[in-house]
Amino acid sequence: MRKKILVSILLFSFLFFFKKSEILSLLISIPLEVSVSFPSGEYFSPNNVLLIAVKNDKGVPIGLKRIINPVYPLETKISRQDIFMPGLVSSKLEIYAEMNKSGEIGSKEKGGFYSSKTFKTFIISSSIGINLDSKKQ
Repeated sequence: MRKKILVSILLFSFLFFFKKSEILSLLISIPLEVSVSFPSGEYFSPNNVLLIAVKNDKGVPIGLKRIINPVYPLETKISRQDIFMPGLVSSKLEIYAEMNKSGEIGSKEKGGFYSSKTFKTFIISSSIGINLDSKKQ
């Protein structure tokens, strides 16, 4: 009986001191497989930066993963270390990827590659396949 009361008190105090979104941010685990639809001669360049953006269900950017000089196919994972706004995490997320030389997300600079599709997922999911299938001319 005492054990149940103690567990209940601990659970209540944990939920009281932390927001739901901050608890969700601790649970984020999204494995990713990133590939490119172009021959390596077209996209390979020193200092390319792969940027994987994470948005909440309202479209607000809450996280970013940067990988310098990626080698494809690439397996990586979005976790709580990639989230810079844990207070805005929702249970459903959107994932978008692009690769360029500047390291700036959303610039769609000439010669950059990006995924034409935004992927919707939950904070805990099975592997998502992202394909960089579009090129800015």
